[in-house]
Amino acid sequence: MWRVPGSLGLALAVAPAGNDNPSVSLPLTFTFPETVDVEGLLAFPTATVALPDPILQSGQLSLDVVDETQQPLFSDTRGTLRGTARAPVSAGLLMLQGFACNRFAMQRLVKSGDTWTFTMQSDDKVNAYTMSGIFIYYRRRAAQ
Repeated sequence: MWRVPGSLGLALAVAPAGNDNPSVSLPLTFTFPETVDVEGLLAFPTATVALPDPILQSGQLSLDVVDETQQPLFSDTRGTLRGTARAPVSAGLLMLQGFACNRFAMQRLVKSGDTWTFTMQSDDKVNAYTMSGIFIYYRRRAAQ
């Protein structure tokens, strides 16, 4: 498992009140050091104040991932993050990870030197968040 550099302690501010724009983090890039099969993603947030329901925080946060060809890895049809260029391809953590800290399962070959860009979005107009990390789960490929 790799942690995306810069994702530990990544701060997500409270979303602006009175409009539909989320709070958006700076993009984080990850360059794959070797050829692997990516098997999952996990973005782990922590609210700056204790929330009564951890499901609430996952429902307020979204993840956007763009691959080395500038294509999004997944899309979200919720339409709750209007006002940002990346909104149509940001997927809610609740949708990706479920009701617990389950990694989003995927299967994708990446080659050494491929770069993915990660951006977090928060639609929470009350709470700020700090990320404990964005994690990439992988399996090394057998020698050919």
